[in-house]
Parts: sequence; structure tokens; C-alpha cells
Amino acid sequence: MGAIDLILVNYHCHPETLAALARLGPWTRGRVWVVDNSVDADEAQALRTATREMPWVSLLVSPDNLGFGRACNLAFGLSLAPQVLLLNPDARITPADIDRLAQALDAGPRRGAVAPWMFWDEDRGFAVPHTVRQTPAAMVMAALCSRWRRLARWRAQRALRQAWAAAGQTRNPDAPPLAVDFLTGAVLLVRRAAVQAAGGLFDARYFMFFEDSDLSVRLRAAGYGLAVVPQAQAVHTYRHKPFKAGLMGQARQQYMAARFGRFFGWTDGLRRLDRLARPVPLERWFEGPTAALDSAEAFAQASGDAVVLAWSPSPLMWPCLFRMQPGQATGFSAAEWALLEPGAYVALLRRGGQGPAFWWRFEVAAG
Repeated sequence: MGAIDLILVNYHCHPETLAALARLGPWTRGRVWVVDNSVDADEAQALRTATREMPWVSLLVSPDNLGFGRACNLAFGLSLAPQVLLLNPDARITPADIDRLAQALDAGPRRGAVAPWMFWDEDRGFAVPHTVRQTPAAMVMAALCSRWRRLARWRAQRALRQAWAAAGQTRNPDAPPLAVDFLTGAVLLVRRAAVQAAGGLFDARYFMFFEDSDLSVRLRAAGYGLAVVPQAQAVHTYRHKPFKAGLMGQARQQYMAARFGRFFGWTDGLRRLDRLARPVPLERWFEGPTAALDSAEAFAQASGDAVVLAWSPSPLMWPCLFRMQPGQATGFSAAEWALLEPGAYVALLRRGGQGPAFWWRFEVAAG
């Protein structure tokens, strides 16, 4: 295996960035590039002080907030390594798992990028969906699901069955990489030659979100495959932040215009698609408590000590974070509950051992 450089983008989160670096330990395979987008003297100084004892780390302090994609592009342009790992500050991966990713990339000359199997929590009780399709068909389906509860539940349960089937591959040391059409950028190892053939790392028009979907489309168009490596595992403590919705909406417009121009035009800039969608009436679609819950214990009491098979911030119930082994599911632990941001969620629950599963809504209280 050749050199592997790492890129982390810091934005007012230096404790998380430093924790990600600590999990890696001294990086001897290449350089670690940390791009600070914070535009904050204290944040930059904290990073300078901490990385002074890490000669393998190069700190780039940007005078402006470049956004995620352009910050990655900055470091990627300075790197010369044939493979580059993009790592979110709130993601954790070990050098051994990076080696497994690199081996999978080396073994498939026409693979452009690979990602590990991703967990949500350090105890690895919940897995994060390893791929989420961002296509016109998927967006039309989501709009239709907002109109019909049965369709939404069928889609969510079908996706969960597929996810649980794929999860079994993580226990097979000989399982081949899982070919997918889209990969997320939280932990992503890319082949430089493939990225160059696809026109570069991230489209600079994206400030944040959808840049990884855009790259996935371009890599496949350039003739390169994408894969998830079941034996390589990482943790990404995803948190649902409602304020991100505006940025996601803007990036969605840019992405569909750039990669699916005919559909974008046919839908009048997605306006027809948005008119097709309906707000999901949570109280009519789901049972659940009327008061917000403030702890895992309150959740257990309100749900009748039901086990949690999966949960989602989306009222359409997909994408879901799901228990790796549903037969051994429990309720939320205190550590898992602490990762849930205030807001509304839906969960797939089961009471009484092997009883029927059912969807249930709940709200996490602020503070």
C-alpha cells in the first residue's frame, strides 16, 4: 500500500477534532491535514497548541469559512498521496480499519472510493445506513410516501430488511466489499487518480451537504465503482441538527440542477416535486406521548419498556439508524439517549419479546 493522507475540517469543534486525531495515534502513512474553518483566533490557537506535538499534522487556518467541500479541496490540492481519507471530526476510526479500507481499494483497480461500516455510538449498538440514494426516483418516492402512510411504512421496512441483511456481512471475515451507488463523506477513502478522472474532489459550488452525492455520481460516470467494506468499521456520532435544513435545501437544489438537469427542469426547479409532498401529520400517523421526554428512563416508561429496533429523525421513517442485532435489542441506554438532539423522532419498537413491531413517535426535551 502506498501513502495515505487524511483530511479533517474543523469548525468550532477542536475537542472533537483532537479526539479524532487521538484515536489515530501517530500517523506514519502520510500527512494529516486539518483545515480550520472557524475564523476564530481562540479555536485556531487551541489547534496550534495541541498539534505542535504532532509533527505528522499540517494545520491550515483559513481566513474565511470555506464550507466543508472547499476546505477538503484545499487540503486535497496540497496532498500528493495516491489515497486520501476524508474524516469528520465527530467520526472515529483506527489505523487498522483504515488499512482494511486501503486493501479493498488496492484490490479493486476500478474502485474509486470505499467507506467503512458505520456505527452511531461507541458501544456499536446502532448502525448508520451505509448508503442513501440521492436520485430523482428516490425523491419522487419520498414525496409520494408523505401522502400515504402505508407506502411510507412499506418503504421503510423494506429498506430495514435490506440493511439488516447487509449487516450480517460484518460478521463474515471473507465477505467481499458491498457495491453501492452512493457513499457519504463522513469517513471516505478516495483514490486520487479516480477523483482526478471524475473532475476533482468536491464541486466548489456546494457549501455543505450533497457534495459527497455529487462526487459519487461523477466517480461512477468516470467508470469507477463505490463500495462499503464490512470488515472496516468506524463510529460517526451523527446528531440531528434542525438548523441544517436550510443548507440541505440549498444544496439539494444545486445537486439536482447539476446532475439531473432534465428532471430539475421538468419539475420547475423542484417546485412541482415540493408541491407533491405533504407535511406528515405525526399525531395521526403515530401513537406516542404528548409530552417531551427527558431521559432514557422516561422513554422506557412511556413506551412500556419496549425495545428499540430502529429510529429516525424523518417522519417518513427512512433513513433509519438500526440495531445491528434486532433479536438482542433493548431500549435506549443513557449514553445513546445523550446523543439525541432535542426534537421529534419516530422509532420502530417491539414489546413482549417476539411481539409485532410498531412505529411510535416521541420528542426529546430540550436541555
